[in-house]
Amino acid sequence: MRDVVRDLLRDPASWFTVLGVTLGYLILFQFALGDLAMSDRMRGISGQIARTWPDLLFQQRGLLRFEPIAMLKGPFFTWTISPINIAIGVVLGGLIGGQIALARYARTCARACGLHPATGMLAGLPGLLAGGACCAPTLGLLLGLQMTSGLLTLSQWLIPIAFVLVAIGFGLTLRVVRERCAGSVLQST
Repeated sequence: MRDVVRDLLRDPASWFTVLGVTLGYLILFQFALGDLAMSDRMRGISGQIARTWPDLLFQQRGLLRFEPIAMLKGPFFTWTISPINIAIGVVLGGLIGGQIALARYARTCARACGLHPATGMLAGLPGLLAGGACCAPTLGLLLGLQMTSGLLTLSQWLIPIAFVLVAIGFGLTLRVVRERCAGSVLQST
């Protein structure tokens, strides 16, 4: 596994993949939680920090959802900043970005072994599906879909479930890539 991780860390395309996916996922995650909202007003940039921010830092508003400690307003957006929510989004986004980088690695490995390139991309499918689990119900609400109260109650468990599924998918993909891809294949692309 160290060889695969070392190859991924040496590859600039993998870095850009992980960073890009992490940033994109973090933005969508913030929208889904309601911490980032679009506005129809053009205004200057302003911000404020809550006076009681140390008390708010670990105060939960749901399972793995934390109160914001600051607010940033800018042209066409309002962002309530919760460092714990941001950290959760970065971890989930990083795992999904790593999953995509591993899928790219598996795709390259499949090509090198004479298999169809789609074979390697299938390795990343579980992580991508699990990563959307936490945001899908909230995005459904944003799109106006009606959901039952039971599904809304279940939605609070989707973030921890998504984390576990993405972590398991990442580990399984890493193991499969390690077993099937002997040596570095990223340098040949």
